[in-house]
Amino acid sequence: MKLKVYVDESGRPCPVKPSAKRRQRLFVIAALVLNEYSVQGLVDAYRDLLASTIEGAKGSFTLGELFDVYQRVTGKKPEVKAGWIVNRQGPFAVLHDAPEEVRLRFLANVMNKALRAVVDHVWSLYIVVIDKPRAYEIAPRIQERSKLQFNLRIFALDFLLTRLAKLAVQDVAREVEIIHDDLSDKQLILDYFAEAARRGYIYNPGVRVRPEAFRRITITFQDSVEEPLLQYADLVAYAARALRSGTAPPDEEAIYRQYLYVQHNNPRVKWVEYT
Repeated sequence: MKLKVYVDESGRPCPVKPSAKRRQRLFVIAALVLNEYSVQGLVDAYRDLLASTIEGAKGSFTLGELFDVYQRVTGKKPEVKAGWIVNRQGPFAVLHDAPEEVRLRFLANVMNKALRAVVDHVWSLYIVVIDKPRAYEIAPRIQERSKLQFNLRIFALDFLLTRLAKLAVQDVAREVEIIHDDLSDKQLILDYFAEAARRGYIYNPGVRVRPEAFRRITITFQDSVEEPLLQYADLVAYAARALRSGTAPPDEEAIYRQYLYVQHNNPRVKWVEYT
């Protein structure tokens, strides 16, 4: 079986003070693991997401209609990003004059559709949550043990890569293709991944797997504006960070709990936390 893994993140992978607010302390990675049958189902569900309705000053319109207008006016291709909706950026600048309750209702509608589609179609869903002050506290020991420079993004990805490599070891997946949202430091990720393929681990020798397992994994980078499934990963990462930091409004929190805290009934949802 071949698996495709769509990865995006929420939060900045940089140090913060231990006294920082909970949301600022957290760095989250969401990874949607899909088999060849589930990819198309989630792509089809994206059309339903574009049918989400926005209530504007001059009446209601769908997200798809907004995207069409935005692309014609700006020449830029739009995408669904939780941060854009929250901060009224990109195509969602139209929400600047909308009452707060309208924006929150629209965000809740989008997240409800997106998270429902994700948990319905993924083969597995990994959510990695890192408390940045705690991670940087142990960084010197990690560097001493692994002989590698500490990087928070790599630290979070290490939790994911190790689990994907174990699927390869168990012959659950003959091939794993990771598609990560494009990053400026993607070469750094590739360099650390090459190290894992050489010795079977990145930071933690205690979780070493056979190096050939990492050789069944490939990593590519793609702009999320061109890949709807990366946009889903962005929404999941945003929801997970809001949920674990306790910053989601009540209506949103209920939606996030419904879909992301169902691991007892849906073992495909897997939380990995260093907090």
